[in-house]
Amino acid sequence: MLYAVACIDEFTYGVSYQNKARYQYIEYMKFFEDRIRQNRVVVTPAGYREFKKLDIPVSEIWIVTDDFYFKPSNKNEKIVSIEDVIRQTNTEDKTYIIGGSMLYHIFIPHIQRMYITEVICDFEKIPVFDAFFPRFKKDRWEWGIIDEYQVEDGNRLLFLRYTLKT
Repeated sequence: MLYAVACIDEFTYGVSYQNKARYQYIEYMKFFEDRIRQNRVVVTPAGYREFKKLDIPVSEIWIVTDDFYFKPSNKNEKIVSIEDVIRQTNTEDKTYIIGGSMLYHIFIPHIQRMYITEVICDFEKIPVFDAFFPRFKKDRWEWGIIDEYQVEDGNRLLFLRYTLKT
């Protein structure tokens, strides 16, 4: 099955700026890690470099790239094609798209479940983004609130699960 995990701004659906996640709240990072731990993750090369810094144990890291010179550093890491990832939609293995923005846009039609953390803040406090999560038709998804936190900077985190209606 193909899943997505993202932390987005509620107004713009922004996810990152200059290949760095804009929101790295402790509560979100725990939510993120709880979902992907010991599962397969799919990233871009830029996402790979950022993800490696987190040191979260996963079963495999799949990197989607056509860069001939990009080389994974461990045996559980491999270069894959878009088609390789799409084939995972028909298996029981949990494969998580964790960014970048391009991958969310490519794979949104194939994702069966999304774990989205919405950052609720005053419009004036929205940081600058250059990468965004795709807009999606919420009426095609069953959704529910998993949890909610008020964070130190006054923002609120809303942890949501969206499951594609069948």
